[in-house]
Amino acid sequence: TGADDDLQFVHPLIATAVHESMSPFHRTALHGRAADLVMESGRGPAAASRHLLQLVPDDDPHVVARLRAAAREHLAVGAPEAARLCLERALIEPPTP
Repeated sequence: TGADDDLQFVHPLIATAVHESMSPFHRTALHGRAADLVMESGRGPAAASRHLLQLVPDDDPHVVARLRAAAREHLAVGAPEAARLCLERALIEPPTP
């Protein structure tokens, strides 16, 4: 674990191996749940954005709203590249008919 109680893999190779061994459906489900837990902990959309960025686009306006909020938070702390990634990901979410 990290200093701020984030769960992390000890080595990037282990993280990569675990990540690649999962199906896209399972991986997306876990990233979605992780994003929910981060938000529920009060850490906000920017903190959840690393998980939101990994979700498979699925016509979810809630994801778009969270990504836009994350982009605003990233801009507020001077992280324009992180904001750009969030907005680009929001744009590929299929629109609601």
